[in-house]
Amino acid sequence: MELMKKNNKGVSKVEVILVMILILLMGLAVFTLVVSSSDTYKNVIDEKENLSNLRIAASYIDNKIKQSDEQSSIYIKNNPINGEASIVIVQRVDNENYETWIYLSDKMLKEAYIKQNQEFTDDMSFDIASIEEFVPSINDDIMEITISGNKASDTFSKRYLKINLKSNEG
Repeated sequence: MELMKKNNKGVSKVEVILVMILILLMGLAVFTLVVSSSDTYKNVIDEKENLSNLRIAASYIDNKIKQSDEQSSIYIKNNPINGEASIVIVQRVDNENYETWIYLSDKMLKEAYIKQNQEFTDDMSFDIASIEEFVPSINDDIMEITISGNKASDTFSKRYLKINLKSNEG
């Protein structure tokens, strides 16, 4: 009889240890699930923000160009900030010419509104959207613009705009 009591106590200790190991494994599985879900959620949010910035940039550029009164008032010029291609829109306000510069600086699409031929710095502009690439060009009265989102995101996104400058003539 005494021999059986010792076995029962030994078996119950093993059962308790097995239950503790099982609870520990379940806890580890739940922790892993929470961490992976959190990473997935962050990636989804980052990608949505990336796509939103691309939409904002594309819409902004499209509207600015279409607001221009004349085809001849829109041209491409290298900006003084970083020497990259920029869109310049000339507008006449109160008998003076003003330029709207749309350019990329430090992965931000920016706009500067200045008097024509006035020097400007990056702090004279305001941010429009966070993008990775901005490449404008004009071929046969068609402005072609490539904008790219954040290359660090899982899906690299690009937008291509083609705007007929002849349709903007006043």
